[in-house]
Amino acid sequence: MMRSFLQLVLPLTYLFFLSLFFASPKIYGYSWAAFGEIRGGFEPCGCDPSSDVGGLRRAGAFVEQVRKKDKLTDVFVLGHLNDPKKSGQDINANIMVKGVKSLSITAGFPMSKDDLATFVAAKIPPVLTNSLLPSTVRFLKSRDTCVLGFASPKEGFSGPLHFLNEDLAKLCSSTSRRVLLTAVSDKELTDLAEVIKPDLILRSSERDISVKPDGSEMSHAATLAEVYAGAPSYRIPLGASGVWVSKNLQRGFLGIKNLLSEEKPESSNFLKFGSTSEKDNSIQSEGLPIVWLGKDYATLPSPVDKAMKLYNKAEKQKFDEHVKAKMKFRSSSQYKGSETCQRCHQKEYDIWKRSDHSDAVHTLKAAQKQEHSSCIGCHVVGYEKNGGYLNQKLTPHLAGVGCESCHGAGKEHAKNPKMNRLEGGKFVCAECHVTPHSPKFDFDTYWEKIKHGTKKNPTIQDDQPL
Repeated sequence: MMRSFLQLVLPLTYLFFLSLFFASPKIYGYSWAAFGEIRGGFEPCGCDPSSDVGGLRRAGAFVEQVRKKDKLTDVFVLGHLNDPKKSGQDINANIMVKGVKSLSITAGFPMSKDDLATFVAAKIPPVLTNSLLPSTVRFLKSRDTCVLGFASPKEGFSGPLHFLNEDLAKLCSSTSRRVLLTAVSDKELTDLAEVIKPDLILRSSERDISVKPDGSEMSHAATLAEVYAGAPSYRIPLGASGVWVSKNLQRGFLGIKNLLSEEKPESSNFLKFGSTSEKDNSIQSEGLPIVWLGKDYATLPSPVDKAMKLYNKAEKQKFDEHVKAKMKFRSSSQYKGSETCQRCHQKEYDIWKRSDHSDAVHTLKAAQKQEHSSCIGCHVVGYEKNGGYLNQKLTPHLAGVGCESCHGAGKEHAKNPKMNRLEGGKFVCAECHVTPHSPKFDFDTYWEKIKHGTKKNPTIQDDQPL
């Protein structure tokens, strides 16, 4: 009798807990995820493992994973979507609209009028409670949650913050939760939080718009989290490198074993969502509810994939146009290729041949970006110069970072070395070894890998001619 009873009860108990795991957000509390400050980045360049994180495509893959578990999760995007320096002229701006639109974002917080236009085009409600523009949303109710957004008046599309009064405090009185999206100063936020009394504060990045995403926030994630008026406040890392999530999502995706045993897992097991690398995608050791979008998310399907195809097509089109425009300089090219240098500089050539510079195109081929106009320039010889690299078929001798990448075109030098000396200096390295492509670049360390020259001129660290 007891055996029959257990055979009936145990499966029902299992199904009960399983239903809790996949139930509505009310079982576990309010579910949300937030990212942003994309700044035009569809995906990281992948040149350096430390900066191979984030981008719109991976953020889309993450959102897809979350909504498979909980389709009611609110998703917020904050900050600049497009590259502010290319506003109005970047052909990828319209593609960015398509990519962001595919994510069905709950609400957004723009940082400029250009961002505001992108939000509207992507059908993302731009929540700006102190906006001077009638087309923006003052506040947004999402089920039992009220979302407010406050921009600094200096942005030019928002009004002053001095109307902190009882009417403002009552804006969301009918909801149980208040989420505040903002970019105001610490002092302004302190005042806002005291009046609004939010349950959650999400802040756009305070880093200058000229700064490119580099994944550096991973090393100091704890500084992105603060508390105002008792509410947790999280800064959005650049380039969608990390996604902040609600605590219940941090706990609730661990599986039925943890639900039944109430086992407290290590933080590195949080929110892996099918990824294979704990190093890339784990929560920080501080236990903060943030997921870093490492390379594993590049292999997961993303709603942004359709936009990525358009992006890749646009990059290929720019590449082809570049080749076409530079073809007329091919016959008069001053570039000879590193093999020509070998005739007189065998020792230096051997050092170069063993270096990663000699096959720098390989990394692009592996990522299928060898015809990406925004990538190829730092992997070949003279791409932006007349007579420089065109493509693998027409100019294979200029593929890779060759001698002439650092020392300039060598045709005249080859004719008369004494009369036509070539120059080179560490300033040349800094043209490509920049954030985010090479965020850990240090000249003295990197120079040791390719150190070459004569006794008279053993290094180029003083920017002396070679």
